[in-house]
Amino acid sequence: MKLAVWGVALGAMLMCPRAFALGGEHAPGQPVSCSLWPAGLADVVNSTNRVYGYFLNADDYFFFSGGSAALNRFLAKCSSLEGTPVTVVLQSGPGKVAKFHEKEPSVVYDWKLSTLNRAEHRDEPGVQGRPGLGKYVLMVEVHVGGRIPLRDLKVPGNVELKAGQAATAEVSSYILKQRPKGE
Repeated sequence: MKLAVWGVALGAMLMCPRAFALGGEHAPGQPVSCSLWPAGLADVVNSTNRVYGYFLNADDYFFFSGGSAALNRFLAKCSSLEGTPVTVVLQSGPGKVAKFHEKEPSVVYDWKLSTLNRAEHRDEPGVQGRPGLGKYVLMVEVHVGGRIPLRDLKVPGNVELKAGQAATAEVSSYILKQRPKGE
């Protein structure tokens, strides 16, 4: 009988591998750190304008609110983290996210930082092929147009710049001007 119970339990685990994910929220103002992060990332993450955050397994996602000056300082700090490649993805329109256990988006944000563990995302394009020796790749999704006018955005030269799915022709034109082909 015990063997049959263990067989059913093992079968259920194999059929539902995502059921064993570990996740939770990072409240605004709650200090967050990880011993595996590159030096300085905790300072970036714990800025006073963080409005929400959550973790899922080895990845953390943080949401920030602020204008162009705050974002430009944020990007400069991210780009200076040693061995940690950064990609900025430009989106048009406001950013909204649902809290960890909610269905409807309730948190409005201007940019999102994803700290992606290379080991967890080894098959995803844009993660493994990025230069850098660190264990993490940073993705910053920026919502332009509202509190962040595109004309005020200053993306450091060592940061990869991409258009997101919700990007307008204006965003695509901005990227071409910032990163002409051949660079």
